[in-house]
Amino acid sequence: MSNAYQPRKRRWGIWLVVLVALVVVGSVLTRLPGSGPDMPEVAPGPGSTATQPPGSSAQPPATSVKPAGCPDVQVVFVPGTYETNPGANPGAPAGLLAAVANPLTARFGGDAGRVSTYFVPYLAQFNNPTPYLASEQDGVRAARAAIAETTKRCATTKFALVGFSQGAAVAGDLAAEIGQGGAVIPPEKLIGVGLVSDPNRNGAADRLIGPAVAGAGLGGPRPKGFGAVGDRVVTFCAPGDLICATPPSATNLANLPATLALVGQYMQSNVHSSYATYKVEGATSATQWLAGWLAARVEEVPKG
Repeated sequence: MSNAYQPRKRRWGIWLVVLVALVVVGSVLTRLPGSGPDMPEVAPGPGSTATQPPGSSAQPPATSVKPAGCPDVQVVFVPGTYETNPGANPGAPAGLLAAVANPLTARFGGDAGRVSTYFVPYLAQFNNPTPYLASEQDGVRAARAAIAETTKRCATTKFALVGFSQGAAVAGDLAAEIGQGGAVIPPEKLIGVGLVSDPNRNGAADRLIGPAVAGAGLGGPRPKGFGAVGDRVVTFCAPGDLICATPPSATNLANLPATLALVGQYMQSNVHSSYATYKVEGATSATQWLAGWLAARVEEVPKG
């Protein structure tokens, strides 16, 4: 993976070191940078595009004719930490998920009437300077607002959500909100969710694509799961990626030396940014698999 991912990798490593310190005082991994509709609201960050209130589910009346400029499917991508910012161009693929968006766009020949992509601009920070929780919730609001704006113009458009790292926490939270019936679109309008290195991966329940991986997401699972959309959520987690595969033993104070060694190994690795090359099925990488899966989901949607 290119050196562009190195600063983010180091910052995630620092996060893990902080968590180890929290183990020492006995308060680690209890829904920390957590996710889900149960988290408290925070004020939108500067430049945030989010305006839709969390509980809104009002929909414009369906029409039999698709308005001009409306795609059959909009794929909403949420980049990871430091891969975007509130002023970023949502039409420009950014970060690791460009390896999913670009082949998807090529598959449909750039036909915006069939599928369009949207990269959510949000704070995407980790305590430098914005606290992770505020940043992640800013991402949820921004993604929700983007879907609300498209739905207002395009009543027949369906959606897919894709996120990486902090962006996977954002996409997963919004998917859970939709699946529990309290969000901007009804569950049937969400055709697929792809989560790459989800900090809230449920190791016992989420559908993992690729080899089995021990452990679970660093921030703990979403309390209520994905509800009605659980059957269309896929997740990717490479062995050794502590963001999505933290061993249960890491929270035990007695295992602190081993945990420190594990953190050291992680910080020296490139595993967290390896998903464009990490093989999940034969010679197919995680990003290739996800692009193909999303294309198949789009093909199932009738042309407008």
